[in-house]
Amino acid sequence: RLLIYLLPASSTDATPDTLAVLARNGRAERDAKGYNRFRLVIASQEAVSQHPAARTTFESVLGRDDKAHLHFVPSAGIPMALGFAGLPR
Repeated sequence: RLLIYLLPASSTDATPDTLAVLARNGRAERDAKGYNRFRLVIASQEAVSQHPAARTTFESVLGRDDKAHLHFVPSAGIPMALGFAGLPR
């Protein structure tokens, strides 16, 4: 079973702090609900330019977790019906 969080990088929420919150929350939800894996997916038109900072944030929060991964995909490749990760307010 796979848990996926999807975040639009163009969102005002796509900050290092937000990535850290989503990484922590995703791992906690994965573990609490018995999922096998967690993926944080960042959808962006300019995903390549965001890789280093986002990857650094993700890895600094989760360390070596072989069951958690960060992915970057073009926004156009995400069907809007899937929606995007909501952040706790």
